[in-house]
Amino acid sequence: MPKPKGHIILKICDDGIYYNSVDKLDWDTTNFPDKKFFGITKSRDIYWLAKMIEYRKVTGDLIVEIVDFGFEYVSDFENQQPKAQVNFILFENLLWSKLKEIFSFYKQQHFKEIEGSFLAPEAPTDYELDNLENYEVDLSKLDLKPLKFSFQQSLSKITFKMGYVETIRNLKGVSKKALVKIYNPHIIPEFEFVKPYFAKYFGTRKISIFGVIGNKNDASTYQFRSPHISSINEDFITNIKRLEISRKIRKPKIVAVDKSLFTPEEFFDGFEADKGNNIRKSDQELLKDILEARGVRNAKQLLYISGSLQSPNDRIHFTLTPQFGFLFYVAGEEMHHYIWELLDSHATYLWSADKDQSKSDLLKIVTHKINYIRDHGRTHYLGHEDHKEVVFSRINHEHADSKLVDGFPKWRKRLEEKLV
Repeated sequence: MPKPKGHIILKICDDGIYYNSVDKLDWDTTNFPDKKFFGITKSRDIYWLAKMIEYRKVTGDLIVEIVDFGFEYVSDFENQQPKAQVNFILFENLLWSKLKEIFSFYKQQHFKEIEGSFLAPEAPTDYELDNLENYEVDLSKLDLKPLKFSFQQSLSKITFKMGYVETIRNLKGVSKKALVKIYNPHIIPEFEFVKPYFAKYFGTRKISIFGVIGNKNDASTYQFRSPHISSINEDFITNIKRLEISRKIRKPKIVAVDKSLFTPEEFFDGFEADKGNNIRKSDQELLKDILEARGVRNAKQLLYISGSLQSPNDRIHFTLTPQFGFLFYVAGEEMHHYIWELLDSHATYLWSADKDQSKSDLLKIVTHKINYIRDHGRTHYLGHEDHKEVVFSRINHEHADSKLVDGFPKWRKRLEEKLV
């Protein structure tokens, strides 16, 4: 059977993950826990068939979901060559029952603690269904034998209410339109607007539901649970926000082609408001959320500029092209400064002007420069654009990808020398 389109064969070994007989990724470039917490059995060859869910061009992240944990048709394995550089593999929706079979040893708790949808939610076992806990059903209202149910329901048919979700389901022996309610105090009605992010986080568009009905004619004896709904807590909501941030950055909505700079409210419109919360207290906190959601090579530079240099009374602006980035304002003793830092970039751009020129005028000039770069590219700008109106500097991120040399101190020194 040939490898299906959009899939990749992975060979799982103790020293890493191979995608042909030569090329591999080490375990520390995956979202598995530290290698000291597990070992891969060497008694047999292990091949997984993975569906490629998403490739992030900027970071080289490949997101996959395993569809076959014992793939046998490996004739295509030797000839596999990625079309683009893969720096990191993120696994989603792994079945623990299948995953643990490949280990020579493992510490389960470290796998359970991985955030996001690394492990698929576990469906209840027959034993759990027969020994359901925390069901407060009035025994006087029970039929001779309580009815037990286990099913999956599409998220599109789930309605978020205040403190619970509800859905209509045909339950055999009860009703063709039985109302099923599942309670969780973290749930609010505004979650209706972000259902796609719940599906992405869960790794599935369906949720598992199980429960019992003591008396089909008495709704008070209907008791249902869902491992998906139960997993919604404050940490879960934080991760949902990160998914929204990642999507916004990856596929920004260009609201005006002649507009270069955006405030957080203009760019991240709606998501926080939809939940009725004013969660973000500062632009710096938003930037930290973006860095946590994405993971970028110049995170140190961005955190330093936003935390130590950015004027506290000025907004951080976002740019969408040529790629997602940030424009910071720094007030020097003698000059105004605007610092432009793109995600995963190799250099910092700095425009400066004497304080006899207004800050707003400098911002207009910088906006024009960014428009020029958007239209003609950074290489053309560096070679052709004059700098009569402002002082321009370019500070490289030396050793940005090195694990041995920290180039940050040298970059910081060179930047600070120019912030007069």
